[in-house]
Amino acid sequence: ALALGIAKQTEEFLASEQDEELNTIVKDFIRPNMVEIIEYLSSNKVRKQTRDNFLKEKSLELFSLFCAEKTLYADKPGLAATFNELFGKVQKEELRKFVLTTKTRVDGRGLEEVRAILCEVGVLPRTHGSALFTRGETQILNIITLGPLGDEQRIDGISLEQTKRYMHHY
Repeated sequence: ALALGIAKQTEEFLASEQDEELNTIVKDFIRPNMVEIIEYLSSNKVRKQTRDNFLKEKSLELFSLFCAEKTLYADKPGLAATFNELFGKVQKEELRKFVLTTKTRVDGRGLEEVRAILCEVGVLPRTHGSALFTRGETQILNIITLGPLGDEQRIDGISLEQTKRYMHHY
């Protein structure tokens, strides 16, 4: 009885309806441009961050071009978000096609080619263990510090209380 007096009115969730006609028009507009973009990126072998920035620029450029050419849809609410989402989907689809047909990645490596990994240990002097792993543009610093028994981490869960002495953060 008390809950009924203070409970908030529940609202029904209404998912936004997808305009399939608009989605098809946007995808058909993006696809030929995306093929050109992927071919350009694969031939120039640019770094990942440069590639990501280039894709953002192209997305904005294509959106402006779409709004200029397809004036009927330019004032559609949520068009920018829809365009951005579909740009990502078309990019993923076309990138997969590219990799499967050419048997190379966008950065020029073959499907079986793995980048070399560089491992350095003891990079931090005051920890019990540290290591730096580098592969391509990715770096991971691992740090291990051991504490006394009283520093155990208690893990809450459905089962009995558990403790964990070893923690690894990276």
